[in-house]
Amino acid sequence: MPAADHADRRLRRKYASPMREAAAAATQARIYEAAARLYAERGYLATTVADIAREADTSVPRVSLAGSKASLLIAAYCLRAGGDPQARTISDANVVTRIQSLPVDEALRSYTEWLFDFHEATAGLRIALREAAPGDPDVAGLLVRIGRQGFEECREAMTWARSQGLLHGDVDLDDRAHAWMALGSPESWSHLVGAGGWDKGKYSAWLLRTFPAAVFGPA
Repeated sequence: MPAADHADRRLRRKYASPMREAAAAATQARIYEAAARLYAERGYLATTVADIAREADTSVPRVSLAGSKASLLIAAYCLRAGGDPQARTISDANVVTRIQSLPVDEALRSYTEWLFDFHEATAGLRIALREAAPGDPDVAGLLVRIGRQGFEECREAMTWARSQGLLHGDVDLDDRAHAWMALGSPESWSHLVGAGGWDKGKYSAWLLRTFPAAVFGPA
């Protein structure tokens, strides 16, 4: 084989590998997005691997290669929650950091609006997770982790609120964090927005009125 042909083959192989990797990553992303949409719309039990494959415009074996139904549900939640579906992280810590760097009034308003968007993105998947949890320990474990991390983030929010002089009275920080978590819970959002028909503005305004009385304490 001429040396030029051999070099040309090596060059094609060098570029083929990144191209294959990019194509595989794009397919994986489509699978996660398809799983997120279908699980949120139809639920866990009503969604099949074949459904996900059709939605993602790929094959059933390719979807199976990406993970089991339960594994794809976990990845879909992580994606919608702003985390990393590959690393199984369930939130973007930078969001809260950015919000807390704002002036107090703007930070509180931004937080309530972000919370609306977060619940809107994850509400259907939370239902799917509860549906799948009895039959899958990994999903059950994710629900426990979501609850634990949610409380830790609420407690960090209370620490921030104290640093801004927003807290009054001698109420324990953990109690305040539990109250904050209850008010901003997905169940509360689902009732107010899903059943009550509230939009983002009404939801945000309600939280901004309620947090001072129920969480911060009277001035």
